[in-house]
Amino acid sequence: MSDEAAFPVQYRSDIDGDRYAIIDTADADMSGWRVEVGPDEDWYQKALGVSGTVPAYHEPRVEEFTRDHCWYRTESGKWDGLGFGAAAYPWSAMVDHNERILRWIAPGNAD
Repeated sequence: MSDEAAFPVQYRSDIDGDRYAIIDTADADMSGWRVEVGPDEDWYQKALGVSGTVPAYHEPRVEEFTRDHCWYRTESGKWDGLGFGAAAYPWSAMVDHNERILRWIAPGNAD
């Protein structure tokens, strides 16, 4: 399993603090793409200072890329969730702070 993508991905938080993987529509058409996300063991270790601290209830799940979420493109080309920049609707899927992408699921592939 890999969290590497063949297209540029930015990870940004929205105004509520939820983190998303964002892909510009100019870089890729993510129609039908999904990602399996699961606990990021490194994040838990850094946040809590000990290993083996991932909660047992934290199960992997599948998130779909959509263009429903408004993001803001800054002059530097980075995406922003706080309203700084020009409003746009790139592809995004939730991959929260304590999670990482376990695998990319292409359109038509089963979970």
